[in-house]
Amino acid sequence: MIQSLLSADALLRCRLLTLDGAVAGLTDLILDTEGWRVRFLAADVRQWAPDRDALVTPRLVADVDEASGVVSLDLTAADLAATPPLAVRNGIAGFDEAGVVVPPNWREHWRARIQPEGGVDAPPAPAEGGEVAADLFADVDLDPERISAAQLVRAETLRGMRTETADGTVLRIQDLLIDDRDWSLAHLDLLLAADRGTRGGGDAKPLRCLLTPSGIDWLNTEAGTLYLSVWVQELRDAPTRPLPVAGNDGVKVRVLEPAA
Repeated sequence: MIQSLLSADALLRCRLLTLDGAVAGLTDLILDTEGWRVRFLAADVRQWAPDRDALVTPRLVADVDEASGVVSLDLTAADLAATPPLAVRNGIAGFDEAGVVVPPNWREHWRARIQPEGGVDAPPAPAEGGEVAADLFADVDLDPERISAAQLVRAETLRGMRTETADGTVLRIQDLLIDDRDWSLAHLDLLLAADRGTRGGGDAKPLRCLLTPSGIDWLNTEAGTLYLSVWVQELRDAPTRPLPVAGNDGVKVRVLEPAA
């Protein structure tokens, strides 16, 4: 089976498109660090909620067209407006310890916030009941009450963290490569801008490598550091292969496969 990988960098330049043609911004990806997969997409729905983003689970993504910069959703504009809002309180991903912060009487909350702009009618208010919310978290492992703030991290936050190998070499996370089958993290795209330890000596050269989540030791959110379980020499010795996502022709990286 051919594995198709999505670039977080490319995704975050895309716009979200609903079934009825409404457009929203994609502001971030929120990852679960326990399973290393994307749990939510954060949507900018400023036309309905100027002060916060809305949450969409990846299983509501119908199609991703990186070339056109469009992520199509299996939702109408009204459904998107009714999705649970991303909290603005404590927590790495904007969650508090109870999970997703949904205001009391949240459907009434959305009705009050809908403001037509530019002469275009706002989407109709959602129907009474909890159909949309129930559908969003129909899977047991997506139950917000079972997800704590401690295990969630924004993609943008993760990409800005200091990343260290087991022997203390610091690398930079260039990108996150996402498996589009289940939205799991397939690879960290890592860069050591000036590697002076390459065998054979010579001038310092950039070392670029792809590392699977099995190479992650632990994430220290307080220190803002992602610790890897591999040594830098393992990355240097990894086999070199073409980059498995859209990029410059001929670009190759070292791919460290997990131990069999």
